[in-house]
Amino acid sequence: GAADAAREWLVDPLCGTLNYAVGTMLVAVNVALRDTAAGVTAAVADPFGGEVFHTDGTSAWVRDGGADAPLVPSPGTRLVDVNL
Repeated sequence: GAADAAREWLVDPLCGTLNYAVGTMLVAVNVALRDTAAGVTAAVADPFGGEVFHTDGTSAWVRDGGADAPLVPSPGTRLVDVNL
């Protein structure tokens, strides 16, 4: 869309194309909506793991098995402690 549009969709339908191509199921589907009035809303889905992480720009949740649970930051400060 135009650079000055009020809304802009950002979509990566298969983040991890190379992983998928070689049979590694570490991929994601990423969708975000940037709205100049409302901020950013985004979701990242793991199509093989069944989880969807989503945010309204203020809070974040994970949907697993049809139920949403809030995501809470961990107290870890070193990358090795927080890396999944």
